[in-house]
Amino acid sequence: FAMFSGLKPEEQTEMIRATLRLAENATDIYTTMVDAYFREEHRLIWQFSRDVSLEVTAGDRAEAEQLFAEMEKAMLTNRNHAWIEVIEAEARSGRHITVAVGAGHLSGTTSVPKLLTAYGIDAERVAY
Repeated sequence: FAMFSGLKPEEQTEMIRATLRLAENATDIYTTMVDAYFREEHRLIWQFSRDVSLEVTAGDRAEAEQLFAEMEKAMLTNRNHAWIEVIEAEARSGRHITVAVGAGHLSGTTSVPKLLTAYGIDAERVAY
């Protein structure tokens, strides 16, 4: 959980509280996210998570949006950039490599596929 270490303790606590408030709708939320995953609408999963989280977050909406943006940076953006450095080094070795990432890392302006392209690395998505 080092990715959350940059957040203030009260921000971490609010994240946990917001997640707990989702418990009563967990089945519906899970079904919606799984359906989006198999339709390959990966960004929709993240957006849905954001919207649901903002809906149940107590307090100032602007603060909640900022907190979610920080969470996205910690969970996706920073990790994607860190992974690309490792992937690039392996790809430049001339060996064929396979990289598997979670759905959240497949969409957005700093997604793993977009960063690979920006680094000039050919990537082929394998169907599931």
